[in-house]
Order: sequence, then C-alpha cells, then structure tokens
Amino acid sequence: MRPFNTRIGQFNTVEGAFHACKLWYTSGPKYMIRDSNGKITKFTDEGVRILNALQKASGAEARKIGRSIQGLNVTEWDKISDDILEDLMRRSFEQNESAREELVSTGDR
Repeated sequence: MRPFNTRIGQFNTVEGAFHACKLWYTSGPKYMIRDSNGKITKFTDEGVRILNALQKASGAEARKIGRSIQGLNVTEWDKISDDILEDLMRRSFEQNESAREELVSTGDR
C-alpha cells in the first residue's frame, strides 16, 4: 500500500480513492444529501461509512466495496472515470518517491 492524499482525504490505495469518487456520481439520498440545486451539502452516515472504509481498504477490498455502491450514474461515470483514475495515479506517484523511482526505472516497457 502507498498512502497518499487527495481532495477527499487520505487513502491507502488508488483503488480506494477511485471507488470513493463514485459517490459523487450516484443518485438518491443514500450516500449524499444535496440541496435543491443538486449541490452536495454533506455525506449521509452510510456515505461516511463507505468513504472511511475505502480510505483504509486494500485494492481488492476497495473493488468489492466499489461494486456495492448503488445508484451509480454509469453514463456519467464512464465519461469521467478514466480522467479520475489518471489523476489519482499521478497523485500517488508524486507523493511516493520510492514508487515513482521504481516506475521510472522500468523505462518504456
């Protein structure tokens, strides 16, 4: 595991942070409470529970939790998920020098 910081907290894995981002692309009040304009005002207790679990999860655990997230707007998620993953990977390597050095040493393989 390579802990790193994101805009939404510290995560042990990129997988955890990636699946946590799905919460912003769900509909209904299960994970987040939104105002009349659709702006997120706070997490529900379930949203906090999921977010906390994803912050501590291994990659495999995060994938399992991520698959359990209900109400995902798949169309919107599919439009943005590659960019989210790229950003999270970049952050992870920027904040973990030994992992970055190991990656760079592999060259263009």
